Amino acid sequence: MAAACRAGESLRGEIQAAADYIESARDGLVSRAAEIADALADTTPLLYGAGLTTPIAYRWKTQMNECSKLHAFANLLPELDHNE
Repeated sequence: MAAACRAGESLRGEIQAAADYIESARDGLVSRAAEIADALADTTPLLYGAGLTTPIAYRWKTQMNECSKLHAFANLLPELDHNE
């Protein structure tokens, strides 16, 4: 979009390269996801984030709660330091 407005360079090449990599690594990623799911069975995940990873920790928590029907909890640094 930025390139269309002449406000920046096109990112099409970078986006395509990332998509190609993910597609080539898909089977390995799916296998790894299954390993992680097996490891989390019968556990209560505690997800912690700080700075840029705070929304990621929260998103993983909500995904586990919704999709896996698994109780998971998330908090952020430095708040978890005295609130957990």
